[in-house]
Amino acid sequence: MKKSVIPSFILVLSILVIISCQDEESKISQATQLETEAVKKIGQNASMQLLKTLKSELTSAIETSGIVGAIGVCSEKATILTNNVVKHNDKIISMKRTTNKFRNPVNIPDQFEQKALNYFENYLMKNDSLPQFYIQKIVDNKLTYFKYYQPISIAPLCLNCHGDKNNMNETVLAAINEKYPADKATGFNLNDFRGLVSVTIKNIN
Repeated sequence: MKKSVIPSFILVLSILVIISCQDEESKISQATQLETEAVKKIGQNASMQLLKTLKSELTSAIETSGIVGAIGVCSEKATILTNNVVKHNDKIISMKRTTNKFRNPVNIPDQFEQKALNYFENYLMKNDSLPQFYIQKIVDNKLTYFKYYQPISIAPLCLNCHGDKNNMNETVLAAINEKYPADKATGFNLNDFRGLVSVTIKNIN
């Protein structure tokens, strides 16, 4: 018994050390005023470009194929449209939409995005409104980069696919269940906090 306990203890200790080292390697620090202004400009422009393009694609799909067509845009075109924004901006490393109530698994938040979601949710509870943006300066093993976040709220158009299931079209629900069997993205009301546009930006110095 003693021989089995000691190796197990060493294994647990090793895991804790690894986790501790990872936490030390990736830290969030305070951006300067100049950094904040530069990151905000890049992130805001990219976010608005993506959201405007997505809205246009969704509206066009609905006019052509109804609400089910909009589901196709989200599942087939959203990632492509997002990557196009990144491709045409050499300051941006990556970009995505993220939320705790995700539909597509590609939108699951990473550790920094989770902290940002918590920040927006806590701010909303205290102020009954959302901040316009949030910025993280991340120092990761001597590499510095930034993450810009812009909140997404539920608009009238969104309720067709993200609202109360009892008020949603059965054909739409069936299409969602087929494409996203583990869907978490329904039950929202108008103007609810939906999630974030997350833009990862290179060191701007």
